[in-house]
Amino acid sequence: MKYANLIASLLCLSLSSISFADCNLKVATAAGQYLAALEEAKLTKYQNNSVCEVLNYEFWNCTEKQKTKLKSAFNLKEVLENYCQPHLPPPKNTIQKEWFMKGADLYSWRDHSGYLWYALLPGTNRTKSTKELIESKVSPGYLKQELKTLPSKTEIAWNNLVSVDDKVNLVFSLPDDKTLKDILKSAELGNLKITVVK
Repeated sequence: MKYANLIASLLCLSLSSISFADCNLKVATAAGQYLAALEEAKLTKYQNNSVCEVLNYEFWNCTEKQKTKLKSAFNLKEVLENYCQPHLPPPKNTIQKEWFMKGADLYSWRDHSGYLWYALLPGTNRTKSTKELIESKVSPGYLKQELKTLPSKTEIAWNNLVSVDDKVNLVFSLPDDKTLKDILKSAELGNLKITVVK
């Protein structure tokens, strides 16, 4: 017992010398609860995606009513913009219009979870790698934002796989009919012409 106070003092001293600045307990707890909920729901296909990717993708597919419900459950802006954004492909809010003078190439593919990602790149004669596509991937909502910033009358080739040099590495696919119509409508409103390459 006579050493108890000494041990306690040393323990406090050693603990006080450890910085916990890198640990956001609130975020860690939320992430753990999220993964536990996925495990309990047996949604194992999501577990290879980051929490942020899942939230970002699902958010863009939610109705306005569902988005309102999400916003009442937690601070959506704080999570998506402040916490998640560094872990997500950024929206290209400042597209350089001169890059798209020769048109644009749009690609869409399914990942292992069944999510359909998109990449909008300037139209060029050179081939693109799947690595380049993955590094440029955006969710459906961000794609629609990108389409709004393109110059009027831009011609877009969708899934022109001739321009991809290692196409076997991705499962190229079109979205469901509702999403497809939504994207085509966004293009039409921006006076853009999308041609789906078959």
